[in-house]
Amino acid sequence: MSRLTGVRRPLAMSFLVLGGALALLVGVLWGPVSYSLAEVLGALASPDTPASMIVRQLRLPRVFLAFGVGGSLAVAVGLC
Repeated sequence: MSRLTGVRRPLAMSFLVLGGALALLVGVLWGPVSYSLAEVLGALASPDTPASMIVRQLRLPRVFLAFGVGGSLAVAVGLC
């Protein structure tokens, strides 16, 4: 039986979703070459810049793969 009931469960889920989105954002923004949010959005919009190559070919796949592996591990632990 779940320990979170009533109002606490939606609040906990909101924090988990917000934390996941923040982790994805930080993973894309932070690296050996730091980019601002405007630079990352510009890199996603125009594919011809060096920042676009770094963001699209290195950071986004790495962040999405890490997010997927973490989610898979969480499901596996939940099934045990």
